[in-house]
Formats: sequence, structure tokens, C-alpha cells
Amino acid sequence: MVLHIGKCGGGSVTARLRADFEKYNWSVPNPGAGEERRVRFQEHTIPGICHPSAANMSVCPGYAGRLWCSAVTPLGMAVGCGLTPKLDQRHASQGCARQGSAGKCDIVFTTHMLLGAELSVLPETTITKAAHDFEPSMKMTPTLRYASATAKAETRDRKHVHSNVSKTADKRGGLDTHVWRAFAKSGVPTWASFYSSLPVLRTVVGREPFSYLASVHDWHWLKTDCRVDMEWAEVFARQYMMALCGIDCPGRLAEGLATITQLERQADDNLKQSFAVVGLLNNFSQFESMMRKRFAYTATFGLGKVKGRKHGSKGNSNNSKCKAAFTDASVRALWIERSSAVQMLLRLHRTAVRVNGVQASELQVA
Repeated sequence: MVLHIGKCGGGSVTARLRADFEKYNWSVPNPGAGEERRVRFQEHTIPGICHPSAANMSVCPGYAGRLWCSAVTPLGMAVGCGLTPKLDQRHASQGCARQGSAGKCDIVFTTHMLLGAELSVLPETTITKAAHDFEPSMKMTPTLRYASATAKAETRDRKHVHSNVSKTADKRGGLDTHVWRAFAKSGVPTWASFYSSLPVLRTVVGREPFSYLASVHDWHWLKTDCRVDMEWAEVFARQYMMALCGIDCPGRLAEGLATITQLERQADDNLKQSFAVVGLLNNFSQFESMMRKRFAYTATFGLGKVKGRKHGSKGNSNNSKCKAAFTDASVRALWIERSSAVQMLLRLHRTAVRVNGVQASELQVA
């Protein structure tokens, strides 16, 4: 899973993956059967699970369709709000069929959704094991999953989600409440250990905070004066943090079950635990090398000819002033002192740099 945080090089990653899949027949060994299994690539086509509040926070884009879900735990979302049998059949060619997939899901995909987007399509056996690992007494069956998912389902505006089916499942009762209570009593402050326990290899590219903010400012053609106006940055800083935090985070924040500080801690823990490769945009060639070393079937990542246009930020003369302003040390110092958005982004970036360094050293030795 490639977590594509907007304006952090996701377009370049996708272009390189697309180039590799056009040229090479990617596969992974299957020791049990003594054969190779074909790896599929899906570019922003897998629907993700989103709490309704995510729409108001602009953290759940609808490029591939959204499965609206009022659960507030990742396990509750996976169990109650994943693909139903009907949707499962429709998306089986894009994701991994919930039933009959024997726990195998040989797919590489990019997503603009939050971490945990893969829970909408992970095989039934994987979700069942995750539930049992969380609490051994829990018994998950397809009947329970799909019954809870369709308890209060409704079809949303299809045009709004690019002609993909979207639904709302009321999961605050029953299983999700049970899971939340168990989580609250566990004393574990974040869901990072749950996300990291899933058989999913995630990658992400981070970006230096001021470079990131200047890029999103230009991309959205904002006309604010970056020397004095700081409020606009809060929205984008939260988007960045939520992407790393997970699909449970918007709902927990909206329903008063977590503070921004607590969610930032989960995002920080996920950076440390839940990603196989954490890259940095200012050293993209290193990220390419790390990808080739970490995943045997991406041995040509970044080496082939890349097709497709870039979609970097393009602004007018007024917008470009933001990038210029951030080169001023006094302006940066003022933002660091006064902007909680920049302070949060800096903390997350420092973690990303440390994790990147450790991973790069490990792969160098390997």
C-alpha cells in the first residue's frame, strides 16, 4: 500500500509503479504451492472506509469511492463497514475478495485515503484473525460482518463519489462499542500496534513542513500572505496528520473520544511501527533504492522510463510569494513560534527522518 499524502511525491511514486507494471510481470513466491503468484497494481481505485465527519475535515477524498461508516475503531470499521457480498463481487477484480481468497492478496495499490484504507478489502480470514488477536473471545463470522454492515445502509449521491457505490453503516452499537470499551480499558494509547500487526506492507513519503505548506498553498491557489496569515495551514497540517493516524481518527475526534494531541501520537507511532518504507521527498532517489531493496518484486522501481505528466504545484505570482517567504529565516521562526500546525508537522517530520535513517541503515546492511 502506497499512502499518497497530497503534495508529497505520491504522483511520482505512482508513475514509477505504473511504468514497472507495464514492462515487467511482477510476482511473489508462493512456497506452499511452489509457484509464483502474479502481483496486480491498482492506481487509486480501491474504495476506502470513512467516518462521515471526515468529509467535513477534507481528509477522505472520493476518487475511488467511499464506504461511509460511523464506527470509531479500525476493527469496528473492518468488521462492519467493509465490502458487502454485492460490492465484494463488484470490486474483486480491483481488491481482494472478502470470501474465498484464502487470506491471500497479491496487490500493490496507491491511495489518497487514510492509513487503514486497506481494511475495506482485506480477506475475510485476515479480519477474523485480527479480531481474535485483539480479543480471543471474539468470534467473527461472515454473517455477523455483513449483517452489521447492512443494518442501516443507504446509497449516497453516486456522482459525488465518482459513480462508485457508497454506504453508511451505523456501527456505534454492538461490536464497535464492545471494541471501543476494550480498547479504552487496555491502557494502550493508540491503535498503531493493531495497524502494524496486519499483513500489509505500507510505504509513505514525507516532506519537510515548510516545503509541504508552500506546495499545498500554491496547488490550491491560495491568496493569503504567508508572512502574517497562518490559519490556512491548520487544515493542511491536519490532513497530513490524519493520513498517518488512520481511518478511525476523524470519528474519534468528531465524537470527542480523542484530542488532536492523542491523534498526533497515533500518527507518530504509526510512522515508527506501521510502514515498511518511510521515504523523504528531498531524497527521493534514496526512497527508490529503499523500495528496490525492501520488496524483491520492485527490483526495477525508479530505473525504467517513467510515463505521464507531473502534477506539481503551479501558482501565479501571488502564490509564489509564499514559497519565497518561507526562505526567510525570520518568517520561519515566527511560524515555528506561533503556528501549532507547523509545530505538529515538525514533530512528525523529525520522527519520519529518524525512522528513515534507521530503515536506510538496515537495508544498507541487508
